[in-house]
Parts: sequence; structure tokens; C-alpha cells
Amino acid sequence: MLLRMAIATLRGERAVAATLVGLLLLSALLACAGTALLARLAGAGETVLDRADAPHLVQMHSGEVDADEVAEFARDRPEVTAHQVQPLLGLEGAQLFLDGESQAASVQQNLLVVPDDRRDLLLDEQDRPITDVHPGTIWLPLFHQLESGISTGDTVTITGPDGFRRELEVAGFLRDSTMNTAIAGSKRLAVSEEDLADIAAHTGTWEHLLSFWVHDPAADLTTLRTAYQESALPSAGPMVDRSAFRLFTVLAEGLVATIVLLGAVLVLVVGLLCLRLGLRTSLERGRREISVMGAIGISARDIRTVYLLVHGGLASLAALGGLCGGLLLEPVLSAGFTRYVGPTGGAEVVLAPAGVALLLVLGVVLAVHLQLRALRRLSPLEALRGTVPRERRRGAAALSSRASRTSGIPAPSLHRLPLPVGPALGVLSLLRRGGSTGLLVAVFSVCAVLVMLPTSVATTLASEQFSSQLGIGDADLRADLPHTGEDSAERFQQMQQAFAEDPRLQEHTAMVTTRHSVRGEEGSTIGLPVTSGDHEALPVAYADGRAPRGETEIALSLLALAETGTAVGETLPIQISGQWRELRIVGSYQDITYGGITAKGMLPAEGEQVLWYSLGGSLAPGAAGDARDVAADLTAQLPGLRVFAAEDHQDQLLGPLSERVSATAAMTSGAALLLAALLTVMIMRLWIAAEATPIAVQRALGTALATLRAPYLTRMLVTLAAGLLLGTGATRSLGQGLFNLLLEGLFAGPEHLFQGTSRVEMVVDPLLTGLAQPLLLAGTVLAAALFTCRRLRTLEVRTLLAD
Repeated sequence: MLLRMAIATLRGERAVAATLVGLLLLSALLACAGTALLARLAGAGETVLDRADAPHLVQMHSGEVDADEVAEFARDRPEVTAHQVQPLLGLEGAQLFLDGESQAASVQQNLLVVPDDRRDLLLDEQDRPITDVHPGTIWLPLFHQLESGISTGDTVTITGPDGFRRELEVAGFLRDSTMNTAIAGSKRLAVSEEDLADIAAHTGTWEHLLSFWVHDPAADLTTLRTAYQESALPSAGPMVDRSAFRLFTVLAEGLVATIVLLGAVLVLVVGLLCLRLGLRTSLERGRREISVMGAIGISARDIRTVYLLVHGGLASLAALGGLCGGLLLEPVLSAGFTRYVGPTGGAEVVLAPAGVALLLVLGVVLAVHLQLRALRRLSPLEALRGTVPRERRRGAAALSSRASRTSGIPAPSLHRLPLPVGPALGVLSLLRRGGSTGLLVAVFSVCAVLVMLPTSVATTLASEQFSSQLGIGDADLRADLPHTGEDSAERFQQMQQAFAEDPRLQEHTAMVTTRHSVRGEEGSTIGLPVTSGDHEALPVAYADGRAPRGETEIALSLLALAETGTAVGETLPIQISGQWRELRIVGSYQDITYGGITAKGMLPAEGEQVLWYSLGGSLAPGAAGDARDVAADLTAQLPGLRVFAAEDHQDQLLGPLSERVSATAAMTSGAALLLAALLTVMIMRLWIAAEATPIAVQRALGTALATLRAPYLTRMLVTLAAGLLLGTGATRSLGQGLFNLLLEGLFAGPEHLFQGTSRVEMVVDPLLTGLAQPLLLAGTVLAAALFTCRRLRTLEVRTLLAD
């Protein structure tokens, strides 16, 4: 009997039930897809590092290395279990051609290497170690296949300044656990030992990876890092550890998964709110039927069971569909990630989303159970009379116009509203409904956030300002020169002269990065790269304070502030020319380069350990050619140096990440529009059903359809406008905080969450986010409302009397 009652109840609410299934299905789809992606990502970075036996700490060095000196250091360190010195041959982009395409404009640093067969392995696409490269062939990183379309069998050409030319056939593509994705600015290309020796005799510069493995990474890395930085070992390059390698691996997919899950949570919130709204309306409309069932002996418990069966069945159907759809969608979302890192994840990729689907069903059942508590306090006599005890009136009349008449609150008069009759009736109804109006505004605000927030994240990643917010100076051109020996300073002078003599450049700024020891938060010593120069000429975006203006001032990255336990306005003990000095911290900025722990100052370079040199230049107004042309000319004029346009630097390193997030933002925006349409259809049908009798009477009296539609359209558009305003404010405030919290976890690691290590300001496109998307959302809601208003034509007095 209960099952028949449930089926009858479902038939009576077919449209509302279908809408609720759609909302819950959309939520389950996003939640299951996002959870499956996170389950695949969880541990994936560590899995691929373990699979390749990647080092725990790496010092990159441009120049020669005394391998015996490094071995002696490793033997004296009890925490070190193994070490390796791997020579790499760096090639200029202009000397490397992939299938005939010059790499002169590429910001990637291409390094030839003979793969090791013991540790720090290079893996093929089947995750087998590449240990034997045949002469005349080359293995390229998967990056080149995915981003450039290179295929097996294509030709790689390497040239030299003396007319040397060597052609190598692409034998396959490799997975590099430490330099895999685009955001890692260096790439290793595997060749045979014979080919490497032959090419090195004609072109290229030697670099080295000094790699170390430790017993306990969590406890030993800091000690080893400090010991290495305090030694005199080679350090002309950045020092990175496994956390940076994991970041390179999962950054793009982590952002995608987080956005998908955020969308799922917001959709679920809307679904539960709509469930509450629909259930309350159903109870209000079915009050007399419920009273009759109670009068003939059906218990309130059985009536609650009927509603639980209906909504539990709908939730189970939606969850099952969402689970199947999510499991089908996840491989599409993770396709690029899987190509880079290989197969990851196991049963948890299915079990985790299945658990989420089950929680969704339980959440719906719990929400229905809580909402049905009112049946325990409702007597058949009260229901037959249509009265509700005073203490329960407010909760029992969510969508009924009786709420205004029984609440004791004076209703606004129609003649006081300076509007035509139809819109005035709509506004008057909203004012009378109170709580349900606020609920509808909240739902539309969630839809607005779901449309705007992912898009704002995508536009931020694609904006030109994003680079300056990550510690990269606002310049049109950039040039970097690692310190490799005595001639590095002379080559740096040549770079400055070339920049100064080029009439197309308005100004340029020279920077020298030196390594200094500073005191950490717990008294430990930290090696801090300090970039010195004129930081006001081509500035970065400062989170707090300003750029240093003298030798007594310094600015720290946000992560460096966290590591040293200092704040802007305090002093920092730093070792300069062998003596400890106190410098005042005048500013802080976001930085992801070189591990994120950096500083900016105006310190002397004489007698210090120089890590690298850099130049930034800005084009003069009306300069002939663009930044790419100037960069190409300067690169040709300065052999062995990399000069590139700043826009190319951002496009090539962050472009793939931006594209992935943009595609995900488009998907969530589409979901939000569908959500808004479903919501509008459901609410409009509830409104029309609740007022079917008055509408039918007006139709019988000859009232025009346009007049009948006006109040409903007014209600919907007014609540939508309020929701858009609230959603825009939430995106700018709460969304900004969520965005930076996400970046903290990805860039600095979970241990630095809620420490303010990310202060990136979202860059919002006013035309897209402020105009186009709100108009699109409004158009979707209006179209859905007009579609639902067609039901007004079918309401007639004789039909209602027959029912």
C-alpha cells in the first residue's frame, strides 16, 4: 500500500520530481567526477616520483662540477643514502629543430642527457625505464608530443655555430618525473653516449644535476639543504625538492579538480534548498489529503515513509546516474594528466565517488526526514480546517500567500507601488513571502557564483598581471644568464650593453641574484636567494609594503616570511660579506620561482656567491617590431643567451594550465546555466500550482495571458537581480579567499595553509564577468520562465473542478 501511495504521490508531482532529479543528477555528476579525479591525483605525484626513483633534493648547476667533492660531501652526511651527478648538455633554442620547427622562440631549456639505469629514471609510455638509446635516435619528453604534435619517426635536428648538423630520429617519448609538464621550464632529451659526446664537441653548454636521496625526507631535507648551502659546493642554479616536483605534476589537474568539486558543492546546496522548497510546497498543497489519510487511520509514520520512499528513490536514481556519468567524465578530465604521469589510482577511483553518491542519497533522506517533522504536530482537524497553530504558522506556509495574512505583519498596499498592476502584484507577493523570497535569492546567488568564480580564476591565470603577482617583474623582454664561471660577469656586461644600445628599448634593468644566509623561524640557517637591483623600474606586485630602496632594506616573498617567522616592518638577520646585519623588511610579494623562498634587495654582489643574472626591458612607444622581434634580434646578437618576450614566457609556461582551467570554467558555467533553468522551471511550476484556482478564475473572467504572466516574471527577475548582486559580492570576497587558499595548498603545500602565503588578486574581466555572464544568466532564467508560463493556458475552472 505504501508503495502504491508513493507512486501516486510521484505521479501527482511529475514536473517537480523531474526537476529535482535533474538538480541532484547534475550535483552527483560533478561531485563524482571531481572526487574520482582527486582520488586519481591523491598520491599520483608521489607515485610517479617513486616509480622513477626521483631524488629528494636537487641542486641545478650551470658549469663544471668536481664529482669527487660532491661524493665526499655525501659520504659525510649521515642522512644521505645515495647521490648522483648527472651531466646535461644545454642547447640554444635556435640550434634545435623539432620536425623542422625552430625552438628559438621557446622558453623551455632543452637538455641532452644519457639516461641513468639505476635511479632518477626516464620512463617510456609503458613506464619502462629507458636505459639504452640507440645511436642516431632521440627520446623526447611527452610535453613535445602533447603541445607540439611531434610523432615517433620525426626528425630532430641539432646545429652548431661551426656549421655542425646532426639529425636524430624520434624513437619515442619519455616521462620525466622531475621535468614533466609545461610549468617546469627545463626538459631532458635522452640520447646515446656517443651522440652526446659528438654534439658536445661542436655546441652546447654543460650543466649538472646534483641529486641526493635521504632516509627520511620529512626530517632530513631541511638539514641537508642547510648543510649544502653552507658548503662551497656548486650552486649556480636553483635548488628544488620533491614538493616542487609534485607541484609541477599535479598543479593543473589540482586546479581543475578543485573547481569541479566547488561546482558540485554549490549545485548540491541549490538542490537541497530546492528540495526543501518543493517538499514544503507539496506538504502545503497536500494538507487536506494528508488529513484525510490521518482520519481514516493511516499513521503519520506511514505518511512520512511515503515521502521518504518518493524522495529517497529520486535521490538514488539521480545518484546512480551521476555516479555512472562521473566515472565516464573523469577519464576525459584526466586525459592529459594520465598521458604525463601514466596510469595512477586503483579501486579508490571508483570507491571514492561511490561513497560520495551514497552520501548524497543519505543527505537527501535526512533533509526530507527533518522537513517532515511538522507532520508529527499536525492534527487531522487542523489540516481539514486549513489552520495551523500559531507557533508553527511561519514554517508551514513557505510558498502560500496565507503567510502574510497570518503572520501579523501588515502587507504593503498595491496602490502604493509606482508600478503597473502585473509587476506590482509580483513585488507585493515577494514582500509577503519573506523567507521563501530570501531562499530564492540565495539560490540564484549560488548560481551566480558558480558562473563567475571559475571564470574569474581562468581570466586571472590568463592575464598579463598574473606574472607580476608571481614575482616576475613587469617587463616586455626578459633575459637570464646563470653564473657559470669567471666569464659570466663579462657576458652580463655585454647583455647590458646590447640592451642599452637597442633604440627600440625605452629602459632596462639589470638584476644580480646572490645567495645569503638568514635566520629561520626556529633559529636554523636558511640559504636565501636575494635579487638586487632597481626594483622600482620594472616592479612586481607587492602584497604589502613596497620595493627596497637602499642597502638597509629588503623585501621577502610571502613564503620566505613564513619560513623566517617575520613580518613586514620587522628586521631580518642576514649575512652580508661574512658579517651578520639587520635589514628592515619593507615589503612582501608572491613568488613561485625557485621554490618560492626568495627576496629582493639592493645588496653588493662583490665577494658573494652569484647564482644568476637577469635583465628586464620595456619597449619604447612606437618601437619598430614587437617584443618577439626584438627578442629574436638580441638572441642572435648574444650567442648562448636566451632573450624572450615576456608574453611568450607566460603563454608557454602557464598557457596549458590556463587552457585547462578555462575549459573547466566553461563546463561549470554551462552547469550553472542549466541549474538556473531547472530551478526556474521548478519554482515557477510550484508558484502556478499553488495559485491554480485564482488563475483559472481570472482566465474565466477574460484576463489576458500577458497580465497573468507579469507577476510571475516580475518575481523571478527581481529575485534574480538580488541574487546576482549577492553572488557578485560573494565572488569578489569569499571567492578571492578560496582562490588564495587553493594556491597556498598547491604552491606552498598543506603545511602552509591559512598562513597567508598566497595573496594573488583575482583579475576580473568586467565585460565578461560583469556584463556578459549576468546577461546570459538573466536570459536563461527569462527563457525558462516564459517556457513555464505556457502552463497558464491550460488552467481552466472546469478542469480544476473535475480534479
